[in-house]
Amino acid sequence: MSLLAERFGRQCMACAHMAPRRLPNISTISSFQQVRVFSGTQQHLRVGGHSKTGKTQIREHSQDDGKSQFRKILKNDGPPSFKSFGGGSKGGSQGQFGGSRPAIRRGGPARGKEPWLNRPRKDVNMEEYTKQRLFKFRKDFKLFWQEELSGNFKYEEALDWLDLYEGKVMVQNFSQPESDAFPDAQDGDQVPDPLELKRAQSVGEEVFDSLLREGFRIFALGEGKMPIAELQKELTDLQYPHEWYPETRTMQRTWILHVGPTNSGKTYQALKRLEACESGVYAGPLRLLAHEIYEKFNAKGISCNLITGEEQRLEHAVAKVTSSTVEMVDMNRVVEVAVLDEIQMIGDKFRGWAWTQALLGVRAKEVHMCGEERTVDIIKNLAALTGDKLIINRYNRLGPLNTATESLGGDWKSITKGDCVVTFSRKDIFAIKKTIEETTGTRCAVVYGGLPPETRSQQAKLFNDQSNEYDVLVASDAVGMGLNLSIQRVIFETLTKYDGESVKPLEIPHIKQIGGRAGRYRVAPSIPAPGKAVPIPEVVPAVGVLPAAPNPGVVTTFEKADLKLLTAAMKADVPPIKTAGVHPPDRIIEKFAKTFPPRKPFSAVLEELVKRAKVNKDLFHLCSVDDLMHAAGVVEATKGLTVAERITIAQAPLPKRDATVKQNLIAYSKLIAESRSGGILDVEDMQLQVLDEYLAQKEMDAEAAAEHARKASKKQLEEIRGEVTAAKDGVIEILPRLESLHKSTMLWLWLSYRFPSVFTPRETAFQVKQITEDAIQDALSRARYDRARKLKKRAKHERALGHTSLYGDVPPITKGSQFANPWGITTRTGATASASG
Repeated sequence: MSLLAERFGRQCMACAHMAPRRLPNISTISSFQQVRVFSGTQQHLRVGGHSKTGKTQIREHSQDDGKSQFRKILKNDGPPSFKSFGGGSKGGSQGQFGGSRPAIRRGGPARGKEPWLNRPRKDVNMEEYTKQRLFKFRKDFKLFWQEELSGNFKYEEALDWLDLYEGKVMVQNFSQPESDAFPDAQDGDQVPDPLELKRAQSVGEEVFDSLLREGFRIFALGEGKMPIAELQKELTDLQYPHEWYPETRTMQRTWILHVGPTNSGKTYQALKRLEACESGVYAGPLRLLAHEIYEKFNAKGISCNLITGEEQRLEHAVAKVTSSTVEMVDMNRVVEVAVLDEIQMIGDKFRGWAWTQALLGVRAKEVHMCGEERTVDIIKNLAALTGDKLIINRYNRLGPLNTATESLGGDWKSITKGDCVVTFSRKDIFAIKKTIEETTGTRCAVVYGGLPPETRSQQAKLFNDQSNEYDVLVASDAVGMGLNLSIQRVIFETLTKYDGESVKPLEIPHIKQIGGRAGRYRVAPSIPAPGKAVPIPEVVPAVGVLPAAPNPGVVTTFEKADLKLLTAAMKADVPPIKTAGVHPPDRIIEKFAKTFPPRKPFSAVLEELVKRAKVNKDLFHLCSVDDLMHAAGVVEATKGLTVAERITIAQAPLPKRDATVKQNLIAYSKLIAESRSGGILDVEDMQLQVLDEYLAQKEMDAEAAAEHARKASKKQLEEIRGEVTAAKDGVIEILPRLESLHKSTMLWLWLSYRFPSVFTPRETAFQVKQITEDAIQDALSRARYDRARKLKKRAKHERALGHTSLYGDVPPITKGSQFANPWGITTRTGATASASG
């Protein structure tokens, strides 16, 4: 028998009275009763009082009495830690090795006539007191290890667990011991909380020390049964991600891979199969795509729900199809057909894990994948790994795509109806928009990544509609995916892009995907006949009947110096995708984080996970966790968040360069930590005043336009009648603030589906979202930007890069330049492309 059992086996743990403990028949104890463990000796955990002994008659408490005592504690002393009891509704649990920590009754023995029992107790700094007793525990730890843990751990390994245990105990909030809201208690860690420690301290040092020792023993044995280093090694072994989905592995699935270039009909064929199935799911890369499928299926009379990170429309109790973003695919639902769109994203270094997760884990009899030819090899390897059957369908482009032999030569007058000019910054987009409108007299729609998906869709409709004056599209690479656009010619204004750190050449697959939008006809609206779903052809021309041979799409550049690079890129063979992205599941991240002291920053824990992670490099690559680390760092200072909550918040959609949204995330995280309800109108950092400022700016512009109209001649008045307002740079300045407000609102909505009791009501947030989108749409129709500023900035960048430009006196490209052949392109003829000359 251990020292603990020998000393305390026959006395009350609450008051140290030498009263014999009633030893029940263990076999009669039901599973829900409270049991404690001292060195393997099971003892019934009494709620209070002593068993009958000799002349001293002390009432034995029945189960009902125990409940009444607990009710008294709740009523008089406030809620205790529910972890002290083997059952209960607030997460009480029995240890893996047979018991919870002993519950310490407050105040020790019942107070009697003895005067020493009624002495006032001196207030103690519990944090300092606990630190001192832990220090003593460490001094005597070797003896404790020999008696209790030598059969489970080596001494050095036990010391590692002690370090972790001390950290978890001391990280708690000792300033409010009566509170039940302790971060570690919410995490389910079996460490004594401040309320238990305070009660034990009020009894005496022996009881306090025994609570620390018993807590450590349960913590160390119950947490892992192995050394921390070995546990961390096991958790960071990510070589077999297909084993994370055991239910799916029991199914015999068929994979159908649809591959081909843009506008080849591959996605159409997969969606036709989804329409015909009994149950299915669509998973796309963008909320915009998921929303499009949702509307299209419901318009055809096919019941479809929408599930994205920021929005859920569950209009049907049992929907035939669920349209979602790929991260939101339900791995528990069994369906007949699953469609994974843009499967080439499986090789992406940031989001590839989501496609890998969906492909390996979705419980569908048929898994249809749509993407590029370069995915064939990796899909074959993954199918061999899982044992699923693979069928490959290849498609050709419906219409030809040609690279022009001449550029626009820097002449904006060459812009014609149906053109799409591609550039890569907001200011460049509005500068080009203003120049084209002033030079050609045509209106320009704009699309870029910072716009809300709904606004992008509205701008695309303006461009596709031939009955209005929006004949040209100015866009970023956001046009490469998720929008059906009637583009005749794609014009690259530049082939470089700022990636947040430096200006770099576009990658070949990126150029091909954007260029492939040329010649693509928009999909017809899905409007079924009354009471009947009518099949819709895949593509239709903007006007009239679909021609047998559609007009070819054309790709070119604005500057002559870029044309050779573009031609080489469009002819180049794109290398196959070799590996699929993986990411550790949340449950692994949580367990890994708990092997470190709680004071270790969560972002540092993620960094440590990346360093130690082991993957099968022949099939997988570990996706970047930079975004998670960034979000985790933003809320690092927020106290009271559990590990699970930090993991969830780290996955929130947070733009890295938007300080306003970051500030709002901090405010949101505090609401979560404090379990406070936070309506979107109650968040102080929400800059709702930007809507008032925009309306005020609009009224000022309208007054200025009216004043101009009063001074104008009758002919001039007719020309400006119906115009919104003369555009000014003020709109450009307020537009990013409107976009920040929209992102903050979408972040609030994203969190509302993870923390529904905190972020409520959603209806108000959706109203703010709609108002902001309307303001952004209105601002786009009025926005201009002084192109002179843009040209000056561009010339500065290109001088630094040594890139040929018509904007200034810039040295021409030479064969030794980094932009002579930035990709090391090898064309189909085997020659290396050059941009010199």
